[in-house]
Amino acid sequence: MASVLAMPGDGQLLYPGATAPLPSIRLANIRDGSEDYDYLTMCGESSREECAKLIKSLTDYSRNPTLLRQMRHRVAKRIAVK
Repeated sequence: MASVLAMPGDGQLLYPGATAPLPSIRLANIRDGSEDYDYLTMCGESSREECAKLIKSLTDYSRNPTLLRQMRHRVAKRIAVK
């Protein structure tokens, strides 16, 4: 219990807003990851090729946000065509 009191707000997914709860950055990232997974699943086997361009292993991956946005755009175009 002492560790929770020493780090207020640690692990919070929502924060109080003036009219509604506000999502944390952590929650936004969880949502984005879930959406990415769904989109890649919809693309099927071709999604592995897209992922391989950015991710080599669990510890070797691109941290370039521009490349990630470009991949998301290509995947979205594939889904829209289906």
